[in-house]
Amino acid sequence: QDKNGQLPPHTTANNFTSLLIPDSLVSTLRAMEINQPTPIQAATIALAIEGKDIMASAQTGTGKTLAYVLPLLARLLASNDGNALILAPTRELAVQVRDTIYKLLGKKPLCHMALLIGGESMGKQFAQLRNRPRSIVGTPGRIYDHLNRGNLNLKQVNYLVVDESDRMLDMGFGIQIEKIIDQMADKRQTLMFSATMPAQIVKMSARYLVKPE
Repeated sequence: QDKNGQLPPHTTANNFTSLLIPDSLVSTLRAMEINQPTPIQAATIALAIEGKDIMASAQTGTGKTLAYVLPLLARLLASNDGNALILAPTRELAVQVRDTIYKLLGKKPLCHMALLIGGESMGKQFAQLRNRPRSIVGTPGRIYDHLNRGNLNLKQVNYLVVDESDRMLDMGFGIQIEKIIDQMADKRQTLMFSATMPAQIVKMSARYLVKPE
């Protein structure tokens, strides 16, 4: 919103085509009976596709997963360069994000993915990493473990999503998140989503986001 509480003009979009999403993804959304963007999707998708950093407030159930997954897939479809990391607070949410990406890709052999969460075999996850995935979804604790073991190199990751940022900080993941981000490419696009905006979140966004919308 601007200082008068008004949303930017593009947030009035009533379909996904107007948000710069590739036609193939729009068709998949229609097949999933998803035809109209939610407010958080309308406010962020086009900006994310344009490459803007984003700091957004969105409660669970408002459609924020598609708000960052659709721009990610648009980027991967458009270029063979670039990699993405999505940080989620729990293994359940990480699995949900992974499944959403698979549903949107359909039968397109776009790229390998890796799911890095606690409670699963490190060896199995290392095998996923050896396939050179272009997108990684995981929890901060397990991703930090892989970094410490030398299984993971994030220097080529240039698209970062920090989902439910406030919840992750409440769960004590602040140090791991900072160490993970410090291992990434300096030039990257970062999207942060948080249900609330405590001072710690504002401080983190100021450190890691560049002129965020």
